This record gives sequence, structure tokens and C-alpha cells, in this order.
Amino acid sequence: MPAVVDPSNRHGGRSGAVRIHGRKRPETIYFLGFTLYCTRNRKGNFRVGLRTEKSRLRRALMRLQDQMRRMRHLSIREQTDCLNQMLRGHYAYYGIAGNIRALQRVHRAVERYWRKMLSSRSWQGQVWWKQFQQIKERFPLLRPKLYLPYSELQAIAAL
Repeated sequence: MPAVVDPSNRHGGRSGAVRIHGRKRPETIYFLGFTLYCTRNRKGNFRVGLRTEKSRLRRALMRLQDQMRRMRHLSIREQTDCLNQMLRGHYAYYGIAGNIRALQRVHRAVERYWRKMLSSRSWQGQVWWKQFQQIKERFPLLRPKLYLPYSELQAIAAL
């Protein structure tokens, strides 16, 4: 039986009560920048999944790119400090269990765009990936980190 979308859904089928194989699944909820959805854990039990809302992810990437454009003229150390400060804040808010892929996506996008900005600083040409890897070794960007792993999230939910 194909999935049947509830016609009363105000999002036009993107989220809402969906019937799959005769069972009704609860609606997807957008709350405080997260998408809450129903999923199952490794044992097969029900759990609420959390991931970064698409619009917030796009907004964060645009804000980071805008910041990189404005600080293009600074030294690499100052750029790294500023980027790490912004990444630390993003990871602290969105770094919850089940959201590591969104954090990795932000990290990869920042790396790619930072290399692009470093390449556009002069007429000399591009910063190749080999050079960029050396820059990253000397001035590392923060790696994605979960500030609220699943075990702690589970303990909070039990309260």
C-alpha cells in the first residue's frame, strides 16, 4: 500500500500524519530550530529523532559564508579564531544525539568555503587542497562534537 498523505495537512504533504501500511504515524514537528520526528532505536523501540531544521541549517551556512567574506583580509590565525568561535556556538546548540550528520555537513561546507575565500585573497591564484591541508594542520578548525550524547539525552527524558 503506498503512503497516503493527509489532505488537511497545512504543509502540503511535507509533514503531517502519514498512513503507511495502514498505520498512522505522528506528525513531524518543528521546534526551536530542530525537526522532531518518530524513529526507532537500534533495539527497534520507539524514540523521537532530532535533527537541524533545513531552513536553520541554510541560514547558519549563509551566516558563516557572509562572515568569511567580511574577514577575508584578516590573518589566517584571526580567521581561524573567528571561525572556531562561530563553529563552537553552532555545535553547542545543535550538538545533540542523532544530529551529527548536520554538524559534519556544516564543517565540510565551512572548510570548502574557507579554502575558496583564501584562494580569492590575491591575484596569485588558488590555494590547492594540498596547501589547504597544511594550513588546516597548522590552524585547525573545530571538529563536530556532540554536547548532548544519547545517554545524557535519555537521562533527561526520563526525568
